[in-house]
Amino acid sequence: MQIYKRKLLYFLISIVVLSLIAIYFHISWRLSQVDAGICPAEGRVLSDDELRKAMLRSLVLTDVKAANKRLRETDRGWQVGIGPDITTEELKRIAKESLNNEKSFEGNFSIEIVAPEKDSFDVSLVPEKFTLFTYFDYKDELAAIFFSESAEKIKESNWLLKSFDIGFLDRYSGFGNHYYGLYRVFISKDCCDNRTYYRESEVYRKDSVDAYLWTLKNIDKQKMRGKDIIAVSNCGDVLTRKGERGMGPRLNITKWIRWGYSNN
Repeated sequence: MQIYKRKLLYFLISIVVLSLIAIYFHISWRLSQVDAGICPAEGRVLSDDELRKAMLRSLVLTDVKAANKRLRETDRGWQVGIGPDITTEELKRIAKESLNNEKSFEGNFSIEIVAPEKDSFDVSLVPEKFTLFTYFDYKDELAAIFFSESAEKIKESNWLLKSFDIGFLDRYSGFGNHYYGLYRVFISKDCCDNRTYYRESEVYRKDSVDAYLWTLKNIDKQKMRGKDIIAVSNCGDVLTRKGERGMGPRLNITKWIRWGYSNN
């Protein structure tokens, strides 16, 4: 009986050791694939153009998924919309033309709402050049705006990346080789929206003017600050993080690892 127990023990130890060896070699192989820049889903290295397009689609899809989850778990509407490609100067022009023009925020910026719960939304149909809008449908809210045309790959030698470490699990998932910078600005939604949200007309008009002046100042301020940085996997997925606790569910949102840089 003792001999049988010892054999069983040796067998179990052997299984554990062999499993650990197999895991070690698998992880080593996986990390070597990551370091070589290979996308596991494709079995090859994506071209710069393919990687950039995949990154932009992932940026949109991350916000769409978060908005849909928030709607399922709370009653607060987080809107995600796609608009035509514009520059920051065009953004300021539209904001000026929108001041008390009786159009909705979506109408002024020609936004197509894709979340929450957009029927048959296909991220592959997102145009190559676009502007991404995310905002809450309430008064006194900010709208985050991302310009796809501003997306550019960051040089690996950029000093801003040296203090950022990719964690082991993220590196295993394919991160650590690619970083992109995008212009991201925030505007006050009240500058360009005909929705009064139950405010008296005089109060609404005053709030609109204040929001417009703040928006112009903030656009210039954020443009001077430079582009914000995101980490991108070998397959083009953007690195995400859990949103802050508080009201509503904890959402997977894009992790912006640095704010403001110059690609020199």
